[in-house]
Amino acid sequence: MTMFCPHCGHRILERKAGEPRFGMTPKEKTVLEFLISFNAKQGYFPTYNEMISSMNFKSKASIHRLIKGLVDKQYIDRMPSRSRAIAVVPQ
Repeated sequence: MTMFCPHCGHRILERKAGEPRFGMTPKEKTVLEFLISFNAKQGYFPTYNEMISSMNFKSKASIHRLIKGLVDKQYIDRMPSRSRAIAVVPQ
């Protein structure tokens, strides 16, 4: 049975552990790849300002929306109100 995200209409992808995970948009995929790459090089995750300057976004709202989408779709986890408090959820 095919399931769809109630928020954006994306098809839900099945995770190996059996938990549903929603599909990523191309921009979300770019942000996730940047987060993984930045963490591998620096040893910590970037701030929103570092993401804006490195990825040529115009505002924090754009980054916030994409990060929220990745959290909602269970690709990353973050602790609210903490700088650099992002963790990539293993697939």
